[in-house]
Amino acid sequence: MPHPNLIKLEEIEITAPTAIVQLSGEQVNAGGGYFHPQNPENPLPQHHTIQLTNLDELFAGKVVLQTIETPLEQAKTLITANRQAIGQAQHHPEWREPFEQALLAHEGAHRTQEIRFKISRLQELPSQASQKLRDLDLDQQNENAYLDKLVDLDACILYADTLSEAQAYAQMFKVAQTNAQENPEYASFLTSASLSPALKLFELAKPSHSRDTATETNLKRLYDLVRQNLPIDDFDMRFVANQLSLIMLLTQNAQIIGDIQAESLTLETLQDDLLGALAQSLDQPADFITSRSADDLAKAIDLQLMHYVEKAVMLGRELL
Repeated sequence: MPHPNLIKLEEIEITAPTAIVQLSGEQVNAGGGYFHPQNPENPLPQHHTIQLTNLDELFAGKVVLQTIETPLEQAKTLITANRQAIGQAQHHPEWREPFEQALLAHEGAHRTQEIRFKISRLQELPSQASQKLRDLDLDQQNENAYLDKLVDLDACILYADTLSEAQAYAQMFKVAQTNAQENPEYASFLTSASLSPALKLFELAKPSHSRDTATETNLKRLYDLVRQNLPIDDFDMRFVANQLSLIMLLTQNAQIIGDIQAESLTLETLQDDLLGALAQSLDQPADFITSRSADDLAKAIDLQLMHYVEKAVMLGRELL
């Protein structure tokens, strides 16, 4: 049964004030960010705030792109092409306006999600549940059962964050369709700038502890994390959600989390699919943008998002 507080997308009315701020900082990235009204880091408290960062620097060619090293030859080729496409921004100041609109669409989707689902409140549930566990005097069996539900809650929130991010990317590409069709070179820049974080999937993962000598890519570690439903100790939650969202978007599969958990999708197949999709985003960027903003994919993402939000709400009630 749907949670009664969930608002249908078509019924939403945004009444809270929304602000847009521009920021220039360390020249290591450019993009956008959303802050809900109660976020202590919100530059304009009590507003839904969208912050755009380092766009002047990006279009002046002053943003330093992060070095990505990988043992995969095909990925090395994609990284080189990706950096070249992003670098074209400095020669095309006219791209700034459509790129800014695309970023606003992405972050505006997060604003809508906050109003619909109160995502920020969901993210507080694990710490609240952990505090309650410390206050309870449970025997070992009941404590283990409580901890199992807490792990499930963490996973639900991770996957809700993943789907939120995938939905924001899809909305960004939907807004960008016309400009992409009219200007393939701009389309290549947009896909490269947007999908650049996905290239880190092919990097070797950092050691999880001092004695960790395994040599595996971030993609393999992420795949195993989802397949085994492992708690996130060594991965940052935001990094995992962003990487999973890009996997979802690249493969056009809103149910890919379930496919990995069911082991119906092998790591080798997933890696090949991702490399192929990233190649398409460079070779046929306009077609890529159209396919990743299709209504069927958007609806599938929204249904999965509601599923994990509702499950997280239910678990939160049981734990608290």
